[in-house]
Amino acid sequence: MRVLVAILACLLALPASAARLPFRAYGAAEGLEANYVRFVMQDSRGFLWLATNGGVSRFDGHEFRNYGADDGLPFPSARKIVETKDGGILVLGRGKLARRGPGFSLGGPEFTAVAPPGLDGVGDIYDVAVAPDGSVAVVGTTGVARLTGDRVGPLDLGPLPGAGLPDAEEGWAAAFDGSGALWVARSYGITRVGADGRPTPRTNAGSYGLPVFHRLHNVFARQRATLRRAVEGCSPSSWVQ
Repeated sequence: MRVLVAILACLLALPASAARLPFRAYGAAEGLEANYVRFVMQDSRGFLWLATNGGVSRFDGHEFRNYGADDGLPFPSARKIVETKDGGILVLGRGKLARRGPGFSLGGPEFTAVAPPGLDGVGDIYDVAVAPDGSVAVVGTTGVARLTGDRVGPLDLGPLPGAGLPDAEEGWAAAFDGSGALWVARSYGITRVGADGRPTPRTNAGSYGLPVFHRLHNVFARQRATLRRAVEGCSPSSWVQ
């Protein structure tokens, strides 16, 4: 299977009505090791990083550099990649994290596992988001934490929506909006944690003009501190801004 990678940086200034867009197909013949790309991120230096079913690949515009177990990745496949404020690369895969520091040693593996004391409190990791202050929000099956360097601190999401609910602490996705507030999608609602650390849980989607939902699968920030969320089973017309 060939994989389509859209090189979008050069297209941002083009009008939406442009008749033809310069897409090119990349696959094994071009050096891409895996055939399934889950996530693409462009870092501050212009490299494209791809999270794939075979690990991590980096594209410099000419060729791919593929990373796997021999490069220190502690998991066989990757799910998401983010750039940290110091220029490091943080990779999520199989419920765990790995990091490539900005000043990694050429004499050893480029990636190292990220497992400071206390991080196991979030369970299997589902998502990460980089805060404006450089810390990283980590959400998982049993809670949410803030990772600052090698220090792990708690993030208060407020009270549970009710007693006896299974997986009530489970977090599925996270994003910071333009005001610095963190939004976390949970099994029974969505919680906003302001820059002051105060949580505002929402457990009834009716206030958002949506039917009551069980799980949010994606949360993502938009410009001007707005937020949209896609709910499982809802059409795009029911997204809320």
